[in-house]
Amino acid sequence: MPIPNIDDKDLLWNPDYPCMRFTEVYYMLAECKWRAGDKKGAAQLINEVRKRNFANGNDPDPVTEANLDVYRMADEWQIEFLGEGRRRTDLIRLGLYTTESWWAHKPTDDTKKRFPLPSEAMAGNPLLKQNPGY
Repeated sequence: MPIPNIDDKDLLWNPDYPCMRFTEVYYMLAECKWRAGDKKGAAQLINEVRKRNFANGNDPDPVTEANLDVYRMADEWQIEFLGEGRRRTDLIRLGLYTTESWWAHKPTDDTKKRFPLPSEAMAGNPLLKQNPGY
């Protein structure tokens, strides 16, 4: 969704602004089930969402107990929420952000899981200490 400007001031507090999709609820529950060891339950939830993407609901690569691991879970989050600005957070939560390689990204130390504190916050409170690595 584009960032509103002054012309959109009447839309800023529109109650129809989507802050969360029902699919996110399914995926969060699936991840909880997966973490608790219920791979079958997690796969069922993910497949319930995936089937809408295929003619007659025939998924050529469904999620199963056998193929649901941390990498498949990360892939499913990425496929469903592509371009929605949550990939970094998902990778950190799944423990992959600082440990895996992809494209030009190489494994880094855990300090890269944090963002630096804004300089305005640092200037406004002398008790704050910058996050390590910045």
